[in-house]
Amino acid sequence: MGKKYEGPNRRKAPRIIKPIPVRYMLPLDFSGGTWEASTYDVGGGGLRIRRKDPVKEGTIAALEIALPTEVGEVDKVKTIAQVVWCHKVGEEADYSVGLKFVFPDDLALRKINRYVEKETERLKKEVNPG
Repeated sequence: MGKKYEGPNRRKAPRIIKPIPVRYMLPLDFSGGTWEASTYDVGGGGLRIRRKDPVKEGTIAALEIALPTEVGEVDKVKTIAQVVWCHKVGEEADYSVGLKFVFPDDLALRKINRYVEKETERLKKEVNPG
């Protein structure tokens, strides 16, 4: 868990850096707890969150991602993810956790990809309105 991946980006799907509320449960953790976090980035392949305690690589998590909609509501997308890395953040007591979607529901994946595409386009227009 102490190692940090520093090679080229291996992501197959684009990601957007934006805090989005996520509720998650670590079913194989046997703690029975549900936690809340915000994403640091999210895309069709997975997401990254921060938490106080480390998580073992390979741990399976149930996620509920609260994707904002264009009309100001929230679309709660549920999926299963696996921890692919976890490392301590600087000198802080937090851990950054990378999760990849496993057994993704086609509808959930389409919603996540559509959100990332629309948000990317919106941000491009903000930066370059012409």
